[in-house]
Amino acid sequence: MGSNPASRATGPKALIDSAHPAPKRLDGSAPSNGTILLVAGVVFGLIVWRGLALESAGLSLHFDEAQYWVWSSWLQWGYYSKPPVIALIYREASLLFGDDAWVFRSTSGLIYALAAGVVGLIARDSFGSRYAIPSALLFATIPGIAVSGGFLTTDAPLVFCWSVALWSLQRACSERGQIGHWCLLGAATGIGLMSKYTMGAVAVSALGWLVASPERRAHLYRIGPWCALLIAALLFAPNLFWNAQHGFPTLGHTQEISQLDRAGLHPLRLIEFVLGQWIVGGPLLIIFGFLCLFGVFGVFRVSAPPASEAVQSESNAIALHQWFAFPLLTIACAEATLSRAQPNWALPAYVSLTILLVTAVLRQRGWRTLAWALALNIVIFTGFVHWPILRHAIGLKAGARGDLFARFYGWPEFAHRLKSKLDPDILLVNDERSSLALLAYELRLPMNRIASWNPEGRRADHWSRFRDLASVASAQNQPVTPQRYLIVSATLDPKDLLNSFEQIVEQAEDLGPGCEACAKPWKVWIAQGFLGYSQSRFQPTQPGKSP
Repeated sequence: MGSNPASRATGPKALIDSAHPAPKRLDGSAPSNGTILLVAGVVFGLIVWRGLALESAGLSLHFDEAQYWVWSSWLQWGYYSKPPVIALIYREASLLFGDDAWVFRSTSGLIYALAAGVVGLIARDSFGSRYAIPSALLFATIPGIAVSGGFLTTDAPLVFCWSVALWSLQRACSERGQIGHWCLLGAATGIGLMSKYTMGAVAVSALGWLVASPERRAHLYRIGPWCALLIAALLFAPNLFWNAQHGFPTLGHTQEISQLDRAGLHPLRLIEFVLGQWIVGGPLLIIFGFLCLFGVFGVFRVSAPPASEAVQSESNAIALHQWFAFPLLTIACAEATLSRAQPNWALPAYVSLTILLVTAVLRQRGWRTLAWALALNIVIFTGFVHWPILRHAIGLKAGARGDLFARFYGWPEFAHRLKSKLDPDILLVNDERSSLALLAYELRLPMNRIASWNPEGRRADHWSRFRDLASVASAQNQPVTPQRYLIVSATLDPKDLLNSFEQIVEQAEDLGPGCEACAKPWKVWIAQGFLGYSQSRFQPTQPGKSP
């Protein structure tokens, strides 16, 4: 081994034990303006490419996106399943650029592009200017981000706010840290919480990183962290008050989708989640990054004495990224083992994880390995945006099982067949949450023009809880109180309608399949004068009898 104090190192701290020593804090020269513009052009080009490809495929919005658009017509401090920021983003995008699907997909891409820019700043401040551009570029192209950029969901503002919060914390604890950085941390955390509750993990990660070191712990005795906490609490408070007024539906929904009340041991779901992360983070970047991160490729030497400022600074940065990546991944893995976890639930962890992996690969394998990882990301991106062409090439029918876009086909055409039945005073009624959201979006009907057919009294989604037809019809202070109802359903029995309305103006009309993924034909009725739900088919089940 020898007596050299620069001993062998393995594990994540091997990042500072580089085969290419970096004695200075800033590793390598800063990228030129031309390089920055080139990378910005590449990222912008990906946004345009993705938007044009998805638009040319004739895809509607995902039903979650359609739901957010409807919410944007009725701004509140909260909604059944999500806090309010996503509805505000849809409102502003619609006011500025219109409400076509490409507007929202482009907005999502721009938000993720801004997050990628912040990732570059974090990488520069963590390990040097050499790592800023590749970290930003790899982050923008990892499949989890590249695919998510095609849909405007709560993940977009969450990831952006997460990256801003991480950068703010890093700057606040540096020598150049100011109270303004702590305030920005609080604002990013508060807005992030108003986007998605996953942002709460920032508090755990930040606190863990601060208390893990005596030097960093000293910040807790200053005013900065408490200003951040106060600002975050003030920004998040309106959503808590809204939840309290309505029985905490959002918190209840969050618990419901986690299914922890039905917890068990599901090792196969854990394996499925881990394999999903391998795709989300970019297959080659994950493989080579972790191999480099844990010192598999050769022996590395410490590039400076252990007590040097450069090594201490990089040690703090490594610890910061470990705290902002691995706890969230661990929580998601635990959820997958006990109940279930979607691959995107750990998406914010890739802000730090991408920086760690890119730095490890660059220091131990060089640009060629990173270029291969980037190339594979682009290939996966191409397969995603041009999936309709690929699907046709392999002989898979649109809407068939295995079609990635099965839920997106046919809704504009279906809605077009309904437009002739609309008038300014009619109210759209449907008995299924995703169909109601998609039809409302395609017909451009705001919240006060739709209602949920809900005779069972469910409270399982926003429509059944806040737009139940019985409640809407009985309310006297509605902006629009229509007397006529356009009822569209693939499952309703006409007998359920006969005793619920004064008059059925138009009998059922068979419109055929509403979309290529729908197996059942859709029917439409026009009714007048809602009397209340007929109870003939909804009596409580007697013991020993089927419902």
